Amino acid sequence: MPESPWIRLSAPATLLLALLLPGSAAAQDGAVQMTLNIASDTMPAWSPDGSTIAFSSMRSGNFDIFTIPATGGAATQITFHPAQDTHPTWSADGTKLVFDSARWNGTLDIFTMDAGGGNVTQLTFEAGEERRGAWSPDGQTIIYDSTLGSSDIWAVPSAGGTATQLTFGHGVDTDGHFSPDGQSIVFDSDRAGGGNQVFVMPATGELGSPAVQVSTGTGFDPNYSPNGDWIGFSSNRGSSMDVWYIPVTGEMNNAVQVTYGPGVDGIFWYSPDATKAAFVSDRDGNNDIWVVDVPYEVTAVLAGLKSASWGAVKAGYRAN
Repeated sequence: MPESPWIRLSAPATLLLALLLPGSAAAQDGAVQMTLNIASDTMPAWSPDGSTIAFSSMRSGNFDIFTIPATGGAATQITFHPAQDTHPTWSADGTKLVFDSARWNGTLDIFTMDAGGGNVTQLTFEAGEERRGAWSPDGQTIIYDSTLGSSDIWAVPSAGGTATQLTFGHGVDTDGHFSPDGQSIVFDSDRAGGGNQVFVMPATGELGSPAVQVSTGTGFDPNYSPNGDWIGFSSNRGSSMDVWYIPVTGEMNNAVQVTYGPGVDGIFWYSPDATKAAFVSDRDGNNDIWVVDVPYEVTAVLAGLKSASWGAVKAGYRAN
């Protein structure tokens, strides 16, 4: 039954509709629309077991956290605060979510909660804005952006405690994510000039070893593939903002385009098996959550581009 005041289509029905509309955005790259809502749905994050996608939505009147089955279906609201709740990210064991919220003093801070909602714990209390939290693979650490002093990447114990600064005022550093082995962090920054680029640094921060630029075109919201072989990100290097992949060794003119929407495609998240990517797009005129298959050709090409030198780079990071 339709969900008033909007109609929600199942993922198969949306795909069929896309196929029946030649030249439509969905038909170009095979993406399937997961949410269809008059409010903005954004910031998707796939659960580690592949069953659920968490996202942030304005459908309750302000940004709250919702979940939806990865196969499509009705969304479930899991935060109900009048302040803004955004950027949900799963812990590796799937039992917790980290998110940012303005519920404490009107500025964004980092919070955790149970995956189904409840048991909310505040982790940061600084005067700046702390947002875009991401878990370490072992669940012990959460990295996030902070505007305290400048815009940098920080880390805090997931159980609470003293925060540690990881980048140091080289530009606007944001959107950090751990590598699957927990040894490195990918993030985007404008420190090189000419727009945001993708950088990689040791998980311990830049004091021992400076971050390395790995993209040659613009790059936003980067994230590692589940096996750590490549990095996905959004970029406006083409005719529109789309999702692209590069090898972890660096772009080397080998960026592979994954989405081809006429609108803005970004803020994506891999499925645990790396065969799909959830992303936000306004290709239907409104921000909604979409899922696209990652073609085998893309994964094969990127696997072939992987270089043994990456092991040496990571070993160097560990040494520092």
